[in-house]
Amino acid sequence: MFKLYEKEKHKNPINVNKEVHTMNICIPKVDETIPTDKVQQIFKDLKLGEISRIVRYNQKVFIFFKSWNTSEKTNKVYERLDKGEDCKVIYDFPSYWKFYKKNPLKNT
Repeated sequence: MFKLYEKEKHKNPINVNKEVHTMNICIPKVDETIPTDKVQQIFKDLKLGEISRIVRYNQKVFIFFKSWNTSEKTNKVYERLDKGEDCKVIYDFPSYWKFYKKNPLKNT
């Protein structure tokens, strides 16, 4: 079982219009022994949204979403990430990953 760890509880969930902007996420450190398929299954089980693809670069994993689901849980996650905060997912107690909003690439 996979669990999303929440530091704080919000009494009134904010409805986020996720159709305007589909947020993608980054997990900065995933042990290289953990296969990408396992990462995908964990995030699929969280039911945050429809995953379009996963890109792995060394220990970083980038998860790209086609769309986000609408629920109290996904609204909380979306809001935290959009404010620049992290979220945690417990994938093998007590092990967890922190994940963040993936920032767009900068042109240099």
